[in-house]
Amino acid sequence: MKRGEFISRPYLKLLNKITIWKNRTFEFLIIIIMAFVTIFEYLVARISPFINTILTLICQLSYFAHEFKKAD
Repeated sequence: MKRGEFISRPYLKLLNKITIWKNRTFEFLIIIIMAFVTIFEYLVARISPFINTILTLICQLSYFAHEFKKAD
């Protein structure tokens, strides 16, 4: 049995549009969060370069973990 076999075509098209909208909203939220992280990182860099280095490493490791998880 195929996925969505018993779902009518118009409903399937609507579901596809909602999924695309959710993905775009999620990407927009990620961009906003990254902007806030960049501003926060700049402010921390003004205070302490050591803390900034640790935060940068944490951000890079989380990014690589996300990319590695996405590759699976």
